[in-house]
Order: sequence, then C-alpha cells, then structure tokens
Amino acid sequence: STGGFSALYGDKLSSIMEIDFRDGNPNEYEGQLDFSWMGFGGIVEGPLSKKGSMMLAIKRSYLKYLIDVIDMGTSATPEYGDIQAKITYEFNPFQKLTFLTVYADDHNSPDQEDAQENQMTHYGNQDLYQGTWGMNWRSIWNESLYSNTSIALTSSQYNEDFYEAFTGKYAIRNRTNDLEFKLRNVNHKQFNERLSLDFGLEAKRLDNDYDNWIAATTNAI
Repeated sequence: STGGFSALYGDKLSSIMEIDFRDGNPNEYEGQLDFSWMGFGGIVEGPLSKKGSMMLAIKRSYLKYLIDVIDMGTSATPEYGDIQAKITYEFNPFQKLTFLTVYADDHNSPDQEDAQENQMTHYGNQDLYQGTWGMNWRSIWNESLYSNTSIALTSSQYNEDFYEAFTGKYAIRNRTNDLEFKLRNVNHKQFNERLSLDFGLEAKRLDNDYDNWIAATTNAI
C-alpha cells in the first residue's frame, strides 16, 4: 500500500507492509516438520494454560553442505535461517497480552576461487543479523472503544569484509549496528457505521553505529 496512511501506521510516509501472525492452537499441542532441497523447518504450537497459547517456527538452510556432493550450478551458496515465536495470554475477554519475536540471520563466505569461477567481482565474509522483539497489550474498554499499547526493540547488524576477486586486495569493510526502541499507543473509537477515529502516540529512540571503509577498486561493479 502507498500513500494516505491513517494514524494507525505512525510516521510511515512511502509504503507499509502489514503481517499478521495467528495465535497458537489453544486446545492441543501439534507440530510439523518440513524438508526440501533448500533446507528444513518445523513448527510447534499449543496451549500454555487455559488462557494462553504459544507458537514457535524455525527454518534453516543446508545448501552449503549439499554443494560438495550435488552439482547445483554454482560453488557459492549462502547459509540462512529464521525463528518466529508468538505467545498470547488472555486475562479476560477484554484484556490480552501478546509477545512476538522474529529473528533471521544470513551468512555468505565465498573464497577467491569461488568468486572467479562464478564471475563475481568480490569475495569475502558476510554475516547479517536482524530481529524484532515486542509486547502488545490489547484492551477493549467498551463496545465502541479499544486500544493497543506496545513496546518493541528492532536490531540490525551487518559484518562484512570483501576483497577484489582477481587482485585479492582488501576492498570493503562494513560494520553497521542499528537499534530502534519504540513505545506506541493506538486507540480506535467507533462513533457509528460511517464515522470512526484513530488516535494515539508514539515515541522512539534510534542508536546507530557505523564503521565503513571502501577502497579504490579496479574491478567493474
């Protein structure tokens, strides 16, 4: 979606992507395992108590272990994975607490031989980590008014070192750490079928640490 956002989406100006995570099964435990050429994954969910539920999903790649025994058309493969978890607890029909986390990591480390074989301009080590951890309190005050109050921490970390594929010279260093802490309150008031009001407040703190270096290069990018 682009343009014309309501107060529900805070200070977003250009575009948004909204993802909803369903609650875990509140009645019984169940799970699932998945395997493919790309990797494996699993999910487990179930009740925590009579008023709560949980859901945990994990995925992990194993391409780098297959490349030595199977011709995959390339000798440079990444390693990646992610974790998603959601815990909910309903104190009563009007008060609900939710904990949610999403975490992912991505690693790539082609050597000089891999870079030349795959016509890459650079090779080296790349380690990327991104995650969000948050809690939300939903309160239903009456038939026409409810609110959501949340706190969240979002983290991004990039550790990268690259070398020129044909000269072996050190070319790029990237050390980036971004932290965002956010407190948010959104309220919805329904006056009638045609008229409603969204209002609230938001506060955030940003901490950024950059240590980047780029050398002159003779390779085309």
